[in-house]
Amino acid sequence: MGYTNYWYRSKDFTTEQWERICLDTFDIIVKHCDRKKIVLAWEYDSPVEPLPSMMGGFRMLPKPPQVDGDVIRFNGWKDEGHETFMVTRELGGHRTKSGEMFDFCKTARKPYDLAVMLVLLSMKRHAPDSVKVSSDGDWDGEWVPARQVYSKLFGVEVDCPFEPAEA
Repeated sequence: MGYTNYWYRSKDFTTEQWERICLDTFDIIVKHCDRKKIVLAWEYDSPVEPLPSMMGGFRMLPKPPQVDGDVIRFNGWKDEGHETFMVTRELGGHRTKSGEMFDFCKTARKPYDLAVMLVLLSMKRHAPDSVKVSSDGDWDGEWVPARQVYSKLFGVEVDCPFEPAEA
């Protein structure tokens, strides 16, 4: 099967929840991934395109992640990508028998997995009653770096987002 993170949602995110999740996602991308050289792209095979550089001129970079009023979407780039992580403000994805929306992202433990975990922590923090998270990873194992980075970025210690039987 492969290493995968899962999430379940029971309702749309409110505008306020979505704005907070998107702001956190921008911080995750810029303040952590960019600084740690974790290249995120819209898709793992995104072709390079000229994008404006803060130093003037243009740099050839992959199509960037999407973070907007409707969608958060990213993957690792080239060999450091696997399946695309995508979450929408409104419910989408697969439905469980109980009617919850269910989705997943198989990352194969590639570097962008950390960004996936961080966004899932943000979703759970800002919409605790409408999001459930699970993972093939262990809270006291694979999730330790995500917990540390989230605390450093946002000054908040997060609780385990997994259901009690999974923690």
